[in-house]
Amino acid sequence: MVRQKSSIALMAVAFLALCGYMGLAHAFSDRGVAHGASGVRGVGGAAMPTQAAPSDAEIDTIAASLADIPGLYDLAVLPDDRGDGQFVVSAMVEVETASGQPPNPTVAFRDMRADTDAYLSDLYLLKEPIAEAEITFTEGGTIVGTAGLGRSAYEHLAARTAGEDLAGAMEGAHQDDTGVDEACWIELKPLAN
Repeated sequence: MVRQKSSIALMAVAFLALCGYMGLAHAFSDRGVAHGASGVRGVGGAAMPTQAAPSDAEIDTIAASLADIPGLYDLAVLPDDRGDGQFVVSAMVEVETASGQPPNPTVAFRDMRADTDAYLSDLYLLKEPIAEAEITFTEGGTIVGTAGLGRSAYEHLAARTAGEDLAGAMEGAHQDDTGVDEACWIELKPLAN
């Protein structure tokens, strides 16, 4: 029970950190500051380059590739803050049955793993400059799972698994949420009925 509560608390903190990151990244993106802005004045008046926001075409391509993810209700595509023109793609997915009822916990856990595999594969098969992909699962507004994978880590794990059971390979890999390209984490909580 203590482990379950700490897992929920950890997921909540991770979600809040992600929301804060997304808000700051948006505030300092070209769209958030002003169109045509070439820089933002930092401490001491030094100009710091702003990162270009993804184009509408890039966002449309990314969103279209995720049409097969059931329950997807929020999608964010933000610069990765490294100034390299790549993006972090983050999605929120509600875990539910087609009728809107809470799912069987075993089925939901299996579906979260399958959706993680599909989400990551769908994104990284695109030719878009995606550095990291993150997915968060909710049930009735409560976070019940999260996973993220950087492009380099994806290429390594996908080659090892031949695209099958990527979530299983992530569980067995070193968990690292500090990098971008090498990021790899997964925590899916079985739902309680």
